[in-house]
Amino acid sequence: MPRDFTTEFATFSLDMHHIYKMNGEEWRFAYKSNGQAIFSLIDDPATKVTYELGTLNRMNAAGLIDLKPFGLMPEHLRPAPVEDYDDVSF
Repeated sequence: MPRDFTTEFATFSLDMHHIYKMNGEEWRFAYKSNGQAIFSLIDDPATKVTYELGTLNRMNAAGLIDLKPFGLMPEHLRPAPVEDYDDVSF
């Protein structure tokens, strides 16, 4: 059965506040340079790994990256959807 990529996997984005779980370890995005993304290990920031952006997109499509959006931010500061329509203005 074919996979529905529009609902099964989130659009891959690079953000320093996200947690990226790859190969059983948790990483944070450090910086991007020349078509490559560099991540540092959360438990040991001196440990780095580099991936080509195309490789990251393929890993995400294969389900090899578990993304926790804004996982490194305190919970009360994380962006959340607006649930009160009185706060929405046009």
